[in-house]
Amino acid sequence: MSDNVRRFQAVRTALKRYYPQSDSKRHARHLTTLAAMVAGIVAAGSSHLAKMAQKAPDQTKTEAEAYLWMVYLGVTALHRGWYKEFHRSDRVDLSLFQLGLRLLEHMLNEAWAILVAFIPPPLEPMKSVR
Repeated sequence: MSDNVRRFQAVRTALKRYYPQSDSKRHARHLTTLAAMVAGIVAAGSSHLAKMAQKAPDQTKTEAEAYLWMVYLGVTALHRGWYKEFHRSDRVDLSLFQLGLRLLEHMLNEAWAILVAFIPPPLEPMKSVR
């Protein structure tokens, strides 16, 4: 077994201790994606998706799922106003992906609970342009 697989399994086992057991396959898939991302970041020493994906185990589609998860984190940071903790508060000039990366880094540095599930924020009614 390679070091990457051992690292991935150790991270996934540690993450399972912090999140309640769920019967949802989607929750398990998100937890696997998070474990692959963290293991990839540790192994590659970088948060670039291509480098992370090279260090993740072959059984995961890490690059595509990680991209979607980062965008989700960026949307969550905007919706909940968390971006003010790690980015300028007067305006946002980062992409949703970059906001997500910065939110993940902030969560890891500040020991916040990491959002595993993809739960989109509620839709707000749109104003008519006419």
